[in-house]
Amino acid sequence: MANYLCILPAPDSHIKFIYAHPQSLSAYLDGEQPDLKDLPPKPTLWQKLTGRLPEAPPPPETPEGWPTVECVPVGDAVNHRNVDLFHRILNGTDELVTGGGSLFQTWFESGDALKHSAIDLTRANEDYAFMSDQVADIAEQLSRIDLEMVRTGFQQWLTQQGKMYEVSDDECVDILEEFERFADCAKEAVQQSKGLMVIKC
Repeated sequence: MANYLCILPAPDSHIKFIYAHPQSLSAYLDGEQPDLKDLPPKPTLWQKLTGRLPEAPPPPETPEGWPTVECVPVGDAVNHRNVDLFHRILNGTDELVTGGGSLFQTWFESGDALKHSAIDLTRANEDYAFMSDQVADIAEQLSRIDLEMVRTGFQQWLTQQGKMYEVSDDECVDILEEFERFADCAKEAVQQSKGLMVIKC
């Protein structure tokens, strides 16, 4: 089963908290408080002898505005099988890029010399985030996509896959509508001075 790439606006403080506590992401998406209780430190011999065993540190407090209802991310067409198609349409190339054009690249780029400009939220190469100062570039790049760019990129991608047929208007419109949903979400994040989380959904 394919994992789909979705995005949602999130304050920078939430992104930083999740980056510091990767296990909190699923609670965030479910609108719940994360369980971040730590075990107490291992007692020293002296502490054992005196009976003064160490206590577990208090769990970190979630930042203001932590969601209390399930988050509703945007996206239902981009998955691990076609993420390179969306990258090609966005950038007009298969080459790796930096900045807002690396939105989809996060899902297929790997190795030691990463070029994408996102934060790996969970250190598992699946869930990423862009901080608020990066989102205007993402919104601008997504907003410039038109039907002809979709058609050209899609046809080139199909040819690379060895599939020789002409793409239909309906197929191109479906992809364009997905870009428009992403663009609207990115514009909303810009208006609210938020970052964007790019997650598996």
